[in-house]
Amino acid sequence: MAIPVPRFLHRLAARFERLAERLLLLDIGVLLGQLLAVLLILPFAVLLGLGRATRWLYRRRSRKVPRPLRR
Repeated sequence: MAIPVPRFLHRLAARFERLAERLLLLDIGVLLGQLLAVLLILPFAVLLGLGRATRWLYRRRSRKVPRPLRR
């Protein structure tokens, strides 16, 4: 025997179901957007970091030139 449920509760449940679907799609879209942004920015960040690191290493090595001893 089924329990009688008022019609407005059915409508309310359907409305919440549609809202949940929209929020899920929005959430998936936001996550995909963030992933795309990271994938676009990451190569430039890596290249910039490598450039700075190599410049820093080059400066450190070039300082260690043996200087003539003063007498």
